[in-house]
Amino acid sequence: LCDGLKGVNELDHWLRNVQLRAPGSIVIVVGTHLDKVSESESLFLEEEVRKRYRRGGVYPQVVGCFSVSSINKVFKSNIDNLRHFIYQVATHLKVTYKDGDKLEYKPDLDENSHHALLQQQIPSSFLDLQRGVRDLSECSPVLYEEEFYQQFRKLFDDDD
Repeated sequence: LCDGLKGVNELDHWLRNVQLRAPGSIVIVVGTHLDKVSESESLFLEEEVRKRYRRGGVYPQVVGCFSVSSINKVFKSNIDNLRHFIYQVATHLKVTYKDGDKLEYKPDLDENSHHALLQQQIPSSFLDLQRGVRDLSECSPVLYEEEFYQQFRKLFDDDD
């Protein structure tokens, strides 16, 4: 926030990069250092972000914009509001399967709907892979390629 419009302008590069590398991503923009700007400036900058980057296309789906400060307890409610909003977004993400898997933020979606992301089933093989990767991370942080493949094969050979 303390960079003002320059900081808002610099979001363009980052948001385009997110859209390029992870098309259809859902983004919440968080401005920091709220304690360093006036309330009116903060509101102005948040509105600028909303106007410029909510349009999609070359940008990911920006679903919210928050200003926070970790220093001043006066702004604690802003962090609480952000935390609540993140939870709200997570529980109202809809999975659509047209044109490939896609996430959409649907504020009116029933969080118990079978379309809700948190209601989707995860194949047990994904959980096995997650455990295997976690086990591999307990090994030496550097492995030769052949050692890595031996460790990886061992994960799936143990299941037989």
